[in-house]
Amino acid sequence: EHFSSHYQISWPVENERNCLKQRLLTIYSDVFECTENNHLTLKMTGDRFVDAALLMKLFIYRNTCLHLFAKPAYILLICQANSQVPISYEQLRMYYHFLIQLFAYEFVYDRFPTDDLNDKDFDQYLSHWIKANYIISLNNSTYKVNSQFRQQISLITSPFEQYARAYLLIYEQENPSSETNLSLLIKIYQKALLTKLDTTNLISVLASSSNVISNALRTLNFNTKSKAYVDLRQLLTNLFQPMSTQLRAKL
Repeated sequence: EHFSSHYQISWPVENERNCLKQRLLTIYSDVFECTENNHLTLKMTGDRFVDAALLMKLFIYRNTCLHLFAKPAYILLICQANSQVPISYEQLRMYYHFLIQLFAYEFVYDRFPTDDLNDKDFDQYLSHWIKANYIISLNNSTYKVNSQFRQQISLITSPFEQYARAYLLIYEQENPSSETNLSLLIKIYQKALLTKLDTTNLISVLASSSNVISNALRTLNFNTKSKAYVDLRQLLTNLFQPMSTQLRAKL
C-alpha cells in the first residue's frame, strides 16, 4: 500500500489454508501433490533437469508480482549486502540506480529506466524504510539495516538477491566464441550453466533459465566483451562476492 495503488490481493476468507491448498492442487496439479499426512509438497522426481524445470515454474509464477516491490526492495537489498559497515547516501543511491538498470528487462517498472532517473522515488523509499525502522539512519548521511528486522527484510529481498546472484553467475561464465547473435549466445550460456546445474541451489536453477540469461545479456546489448560487461560483473561482485565464491567452489 505504500508503493502502489494499482493492486489487489484475493484471499479465501473461510478455512483459508485448506481452500488455498485445494486451489493450488487444482490449478497446478503438475507442480504440487498432497502427501499422506495432508501436507502440500512439490512433485520432485530426482531427475535434476525435470526438477529444475519444476522449480523454474515457481520462479515464473512469482515473477508476475515482484515488480510491485522491486525498486523499494533494492534499497533494503543494498543495505543488507553491506550489513557489516554503514553505507553512504551517495553509494546507496548509486547501487539503487545500478540495480534498476540491471533488471530493466527482468521487471516491469512504472516507467522505463533512463540515465536521468528520478531521485524522488529513491528518497521516498528510503524515508519509508527509515520510518518503518528497517533501516537506521546515522547522521543522515550513512545507513545500515536494523538487525532486529533481519527476518522481515530477508523475506522482502530474497527473490531479488537470487536474481542478482544468478546474473553474477551468468556474467562469470566465459564466452568461448565470438558469437553476437543473441539466440545462439543464449544457447551457449545455457549449455555451460546446465552442465553445472545443481537443483538444490535455487540460484543455479535460476541462472540456467533461457529467459533470465536473455535478460542478463540484453542488459549488455548482447556484447559480452564490452566494458559494460566488466563493469556490471565488478559491481555485482562488490555487492555479492561472498556467495559468489561459495558458488564457484560448489559448482
